[in-house]
Amino acid sequence: IFFFQAEDGIRDAQESRGLGDVYKRQEEIPVPIPQGEQVLIKLEASPINPSDLGFLKGAYPSPRQVPCTPGFEGSGVIVAASNSSLIGRKVVVFATGVLDGTWAEYMVAEPDTIVELDNDVDLKEASCSFVNPLTLLSMADICKNKQYNAVIHTAASSNLGKMMFRLFKEYNIKVVGVVRRQEQVDLLKQEFGNDITVITTSDNDWQEQIKEKANELDIKCCFDAVAGEQAGLILQNMPKSSTLYVYGRLSGQPCSQITAYDLIFLKKKVEGLWLEDYLQNKDQQAKEAMFQELRRCFSKFLAATICQEYSFDDIKLALYCLLYTSPSPRDS
Repeated sequence: IFFFQAEDGIRDAQESRGLGDVYKRQEEIPVPIPQGEQVLIKLEASPINPSDLGFLKGAYPSPRQVPCTPGFEGSGVIVAASNSSLIGRKVVVFATGVLDGTWAEYMVAEPDTIVELDNDVDLKEASCSFVNPLTLLSMADICKNKQYNAVIHTAASSNLGKMMFRLFKEYNIKVVGVVRRQEQVDLLKQEFGNDITVITTSDNDWQEQIKEKANELDIKCCFDAVAGEQAGLILQNMPKSSTLYVYGRLSGQPCSQITAYDLIFLKKKVEGLWLEDYLQNKDQQAKEAMFQELRRCFSKFLAATICQEYSFDDIKLALYCLLYTSPSPRDS
């Protein structure tokens, strides 16, 4: 599958959620041949992540040059490799660098971008086990290094948000979730129990609730997937020396409402968190430790909820349904 930025194609009826002008051409190409230590993977499934949508809109950094095959993660089986012992292994793959992505039937991958799976792992569920779970493990790593015992997390009803409630409970890190609607609060409490804390920005006093909880639990860390003015308003209501880690822009807006007073006099910070960059700054031993923790935690804490399945030939329909007939990506 090849995607181009173009003048015609999918027209954006809802600018905040659409892809802009994107043209899709699907065609058969030869099965790629792995070189050196690369492996050839026959893909079983690949999700559509917010990062994929950002890439299609030209708003996500990548060394890939169009035309190219999108998709940042997926799962499948190794069918060719110089190391014959790898053939037949179930794997998940994180498609970084200049190689084509996972929205295809076959792809080649470097050995340090794959994680082997147990044979009993469902490949469809595993297709979502790289970007969100490793982003979450990166957040847990930050909490460990900075000694954060409690965090605020926006878009708390997303797949990653639900994973956080499960995993951070295992790590004894309290989570204050932030969502947009009361129905999301109700669904989260139905799934995780009434002892979790979730604040909805539809309440008139939501900022006061953030301030009260942040002071009560001494929360100095917020992981933000939304950006926009909400990011700055949350930071304003956090204690001195707090840090806002921005890892997404689901609102489609730049971060705002961040005051000079907070930055200068209250020593508050805003930092970006990007999984690819975070992993690149880890040595191989640290990466292996994260991958081992991923394998340990996947089935119990990090499995994603699959909302809908589409065949390879229905990728355009999948994108249309995601953009126009489903909840916003921050809700899924």
